Amino acid sequence: MRRAVDTAYHGDIKGESDLPKDPSISDIRNFLKNNSALGVGDIAAESKRYLNLPGQATSYNAGKEEMLKLYDKVRKSKNLSRKDFVSNKENIKEFLNLILETGALPLDTLKEIIELHYNL
Repeated sequence: MRRAVDTAYHGDIKGESDLPKDPSISDIRNFLKNNSALGVGDIAAESKRYLNLPGQATSYNAGKEEMLKLYDKVRKSKNLSRKDFVSNKENIKEFLNLILETGALPLDTLKEIIELHYNL
């Protein structure tokens, strides 16, 4: 949903879409109202957020996908199921602390750090 709104505001929609080309904030709010379970306040906030932060939804999702890949790589290197990896608090704590301790980094750099730390 967020990526659709972000792309509609700042990108070029091709093909069929429930959003018009160059949508107004009103168009976006109607789209969110008709296609999500968000309340009126959230719709107002989301419609402004993605107007003012071009690419935020898309870059957030790219980061999320990379983090999930790294998590999975680390988990598999330890031959653990997701449940076993998370239930051992030291595993998940080590992984998350490593991410947080490095601060804001490009995803490729974070990937290198994690791969070095875990000998992947």
